[in-house]
Amino acid sequence: MSLDVPVLTPSTLLPALQVPLLTLTHSLPALHRQLGLPPSALEEDLGQLRDALLSAIDHQLERRKEEVREWEGRCLGVERKVGGLRSKVGAWGKGVAEASGEDNEILPRRLELLTQQEHKLSGLHAAKLEQLSLLSSRLTALATSLPPDFFPPEYLNIHPLPLPSTRAAGSEADLEDVTPERFSALEHELLRGKSEITNRLTNLCHLFSDLLYLHTDLLLPFPSPPSQSAEDMLRSSTSGSDALSPCPMLSAAPEALFVQFIARLEEVETEGFEPGDDLTGMEGIDPTPEVTEWAEGLKRQLEALKAERESRIQEIYDRLEGLWRRLGVGEREVDGFVEANRGSSELCVAAYEQEFQRMQELKREKMVLFVANAREEVAALWDEMMYGEEERERFAPFFDEDHSEELLTRHESEIERLRTEREEKAPILTHVQKYFQLCDEERELEAAAQDPTRLLGKRGDAGRLLREEKMRKRVQREKPKLEKELLEVVPAWEAQYDRTLLVYGQPLRGIVEDSISASEMQKENKRLHKGAKALPPRSQTPAEPMSRKRAPSALANPSTVKRQKIAHGAPATAPAAQRAARPLGIATNVYDTPGFSFAPPHTASRLPATATAGRSASASVAVTGYGKLGYGAPPATMVRLPTSSSVFGSNVRIPSATEERIRNAQQRRSKKESFRPRPSTMGFGLGAGAGAGMRPAWEAVREEEEP
Repeated sequence: MSLDVPVLTPSTLLPALQVPLLTLTHSLPALHRQLGLPPSALEEDLGQLRDALLSAIDHQLERRKEEVREWEGRCLGVERKVGGLRSKVGAWGKGVAEASGEDNEILPRRLELLTQQEHKLSGLHAAKLEQLSLLSSRLTALATSLPPDFFPPEYLNIHPLPLPSTRAAGSEADLEDVTPERFSALEHELLRGKSEITNRLTNLCHLFSDLLYLHTDLLLPFPSPPSQSAEDMLRSSTSGSDALSPCPMLSAAPEALFVQFIARLEEVETEGFEPGDDLTGMEGIDPTPEVTEWAEGLKRQLEALKAERESRIQEIYDRLEGLWRRLGVGEREVDGFVEANRGSSELCVAAYEQEFQRMQELKREKMVLFVANAREEVAALWDEMMYGEEERERFAPFFDEDHSEELLTRHESEIERLRTEREEKAPILTHVQKYFQLCDEERELEAAAQDPTRLLGKRGDAGRLLREEKMRKRVQREKPKLEKELLEVVPAWEAQYDRTLLVYGQPLRGIVEDSISASEMQKENKRLHKGAKALPPRSQTPAEPMSRKRAPSALANPSTVKRQKIAHGAPATAPAAQRAARPLGIATNVYDTPGFSFAPPHTASRLPATATAGRSASASVAVTGYGKLGYGAPPATMVRLPTSSSVFGSNVRIPSATEERIRNAQQRRSKKESFRPRPSTMGFGLGAGAGAGMRPAWEAVREEEEP
């Protein structure tokens, strides 16, 4: 017989328990009365029944609560993993559905959905991590050719992690970041590394090209790679079949890489080739910091050697220049010698030293000529700086007839002193020369104004009065300005150098002040005599009628003009400069500027006969060739020894055609032109008469046109 057990629900549980409880409450007291138990026994039985019911209820509730907490904990753990994976994959995980909409699902179903999301995100992370590790491996490979701190450490040596099933608990925090931003950062670093490698390779190519040029210019043998020991050769032969062995060019010594670079230039076309313009010859060469440092260090050493040799050549050339000039060597011969010995090799240095020794021997044999030329240069500097007679006589060796090495040395020291003094006086000399020019023009105007017959010649000059007026305006305008400038500049110069500035033996400031006083006195006299009956000479008209035959003009006879200038001397406001002045009667718009031929008045040359014989008025030295000196030999021409392939090192042979091609290409490079010594500031063609060929220190004064 089967019993029908009703289905218990929360609403049917209490009615189902009510019948047993009512039966118990009615039957239990009757049983206690039959047993004669005290009332406390009934109370105890009811209490035990109550406790049993409550204990069963609590046990059932706690068991189910524990199960709920367990499922929730498992869901929460998977949610944390999913959240960590989403943060590591970033935008890559947008295609995976989120679990936020599954919060209302039952716990087992929710756990199932979360687990599915975890597996999808883990697979995505592993795939992206594999791609990221490839980028990192490329960065790591580039890092070997770059400085240690070029790439951030977190971008290097990224490896794929084990599968989630084999990872230890709590290792999700160590997951690599595979977000798109991380990929972009690594790609940016990769591009930066490649660009840096290219720049370093280009820089190394330029360094190798510079080393090639320096070696060829200095005629030095190329460095040979270090010899490989037997142990290294055995190791390389045994590991030759290993696929992981490094490339021999990448691990070679810097010397071997440089020699290999030179050897590969043989394949380059000659036309238009210049080493260093591209990466030709750099194939397979790794521009590591060690190779670059070696190339830079070697370049510094060679440049220092080149600078030392060039300094030596320049020093010898500076000394040769004076010897050539005083021996009268032609400028073409000097240029030929310099061109034949361009460069900075030992042969060039030896050629200059040999030429200097030869010139020293000629100097000792031609000491009289050297002293004479030195005296001409001293006299030219004296004239240029307007020395007076007393200033010239202070240099007693100028008049010594004992031509010796010591006498020549004293003259050369005096020349150096005079050149230094000329540099100190150069700004003021420009003003002084122009000032004396204006004084000469002022005297010419005064002399012309005192000549009433200057317009009565057979061929009268209708524009002469206009030109005189223009010149007078220019003198009146520019002379006061120059006087003011000189009175400001001269005291400052005298205070700076602590000596008086003399011109032809007289203080320049006194000359200017006397000229200003004379001009003011002349103006005052004109003002006092204003209104006199006699008109100024330049405005007087001839007394005889114009119909009469005119007398010959003074301008028709230059000697007459010269006598008139001598007869009508101007006040001694400033020493007159000896120059070939243009007469006022010659019509031209440009006033010719005199040459650099100032000389003090009444000063005769005190040069010895051997120095002054045959000398021109400009004190220029006559150029005498070697043939005229009796030696018949121009400056020696250096014979360059033909270079062979032995200079390219003992282990690698470079064909001579390559070397010739490289030399031709290097000669076309303007920035690396073979060294040529610089001429001195005096120039070679000036000769002893330094002032003869120099440009005047002032510009030509142009007459102003009237509107």
